[in-house]
Amino acid sequence: MSKKRKLSDDPPQSLVVESQIVSPYFPNPQGPCCSNSSSQLTTSFFSTPCSTLAMSLLGCTLCRMSPTGQLLKGKIVEVESYPGSTDGASHSYRGQTVRNRAMFMVPGTAYVYTIYGMYNCFNISSSVEGAAVLIRALEPLQGEVVMGGNRQARRKEGAKQLKMKDLCSGPSKLCQAMDITKTLDQVDLTSSKEIWVER
Repeated sequence: MSKKRKLSDDPPQSLVVESQIVSPYFPNPQGPCCSNSSSQLTTSFFSTPCSTLAMSLLGCTLCRMSPTGQLLKGKIVEVESYPGSTDGASHSYRGQTVRNRAMFMVPGTAYVYTIYGMYNCFNISSSVEGAAVLIRALEPLQGEVVMGGNRQARRKEGAKQLKMKDLCSGPSKLCQAMDITKTLDQVDLTSSKEIWVER
């Protein structure tokens, strides 16, 4: 089991900070859902079919208030939709269970589950019961040092240098970087002060 270490204000020694990160999806740093006046998305935004929500989320900003009080932000650049009973790969394909209950809750509910007994994945429910969008990758926007510390705390000794572009380049990587754990499962993203989505 991985051990957590206390985060410091200094960048981890194995974190390579690059001057600029450019998303292959949105070369313009502002992106279609990013603006100077950000606002937490409401239930109406998430109340759309799964595939539509997936497209709408691209370019929006996932925000996480860390347990230490530091705000972390990342632009959503890769998603995957799971429409539910019509998709054999969806966790809700065979109906509601204790594990997938969040997929059947109101649109905009966080669904966090564990894979391989140690990695977390973060999803957002849509308008159809049992349908959710998996957030696959983020482009770090704010709190990169904290994100790097969170990732480094879970890396094996002697691992390759951690580059900024790799902080959130996968479903479990972004959960590590943003400190997204099972405690956030079934959280309402439209009202939560711990984790939410902005545009």
